[in-house]
Amino acid sequence: MIDKKVVLISISGFCGTGKTTTANLFVEKLSKAVMVRGDLLMSDAALKYLEEFEKIFDMPLDVNDTYYSISKGINKGATQFGAFLELVHPFVDSEIHKIIESILVDPKKSDTEHIVIEWAALPICPIWEESDYRVMIDAPKEERNRKLYERSHPLRIPKEEYRNAGDIREEAIKKIIKDVKRINFHIYNTFDQNLVKDVQQICDSITQSKSQTKLHKKWRK
Repeated sequence: MIDKKVVLISISGFCGTGKTTTANLFVEKLSKAVMVRGDLLMSDAALKYLEEFEKIFDMPLDVNDTYYSISKGINKGATQFGAFLELVHPFVDSEIHKIIESILVDPKKSDTEHIVIEWAALPICPIWEESDYRVMIDAPKEERNRKLYERSHPLRIPKEEYRNAGDIREEAIKKIIKDVKRINFHIYNTFDQNLVKDVQQICDSITQSKSQTKLHKKWRK
């Protein structure tokens, strides 16, 4: 039986907006916090739905290098990426729940107070509604597209294939986040020190609210 109180904070937004950087800042500034990354679970999802993956992207899945296969597939277009997200989001959500439960029973993490979850497709997952706080992050389009193009990619994929990466990912993700409601905080990331200040203000608000209202989420197994 798990009867543990934690505060869940979910972070979503377009690809390249700095969700992981932002999530790391939350973990740094909140007490006893850990992070869960939804995008890291897509490799497991691709393996689980191997046949569906190969049908959606019209290519074989390299089971020894799923990161390569997912990146290669996504670069084919927003339609394919969107279909993949629709397919795998229930699995990713289930895995996030399992990770949270594992954190709560881990003696080394028994004092966890905050769990920060980040993934672009979180708004279509039940965990989004279950979260105590939902954060939507955006950034100037040209800047996030440039960062997507310049970030590290599988060496097996020519960099030129990422020329339209930003537009592909935006087109797929905007169908998920354009009508999102129940957002507690918005961040516009201009990739400067303002991000640190914005996160600090939100963390102060969360801490104050928790202190005054005992706003916690109970998890039971």
